[in-house]
Amino acid sequence: MKTEKKISALVIGHTGATGQALLDTLIASPQCESIIAIGRRESARHKGSPKLKQYILPNMLEIGSFDLEKVKGVNAAFCTIGTTFNDVFKESKAAEYQVVDFGIATGFAKLAKAAGAEFFGIITGDKSDSKSKHRMTRVKGETEDFIIAQKFNRVAILRPGLLNRGKGR
Repeated sequence: MKTEKKISALVIGHTGATGQALLDTLIASPQCESIIAIGRRESARHKGSPKLKQYILPNMLEIGSFDLEKVKGVNAAFCTIGTTFNDVFKESKAAEYQVVDFGIATGFAKLAKAAGAEFFGIITGDKSDSKSKHRMTRVKGETEDFIIAQKFNRVAILRPGLLNRGKGR
């Protein structure tokens, strides 16, 4: 009988609504043996989980230079970081949107690849297309193109129309 390889996960965006739900699932799964989460702050909800190691990185733009030794050996990476739909249409947020949805996500992809991840999962958005005239769908499409170019063994690109982030978000 073939023994299934356990998941050793690397996660970014773990304090948002989607990231919190992902951590819930990974922590509860017998197929997941360990989780490394990198974020601006710690997930208080998951603090103390024996499967979870959290690293604080105050400036997420520095994700590309994160200490590779701390994440080496992971086999799956999950990117749930992103801006909200409303932020995309605020001109004051345009630069931040580009940085978060492309810069941080692609820096994380490079880190995951260097760490040995075979699988990369990312949430982008409905109608993502690098040739789009619309900033939101173009940036998300460019991010997807970058992820695919990294040549992970498997990639999952999730394109929800809208996410229910819960009450008060």
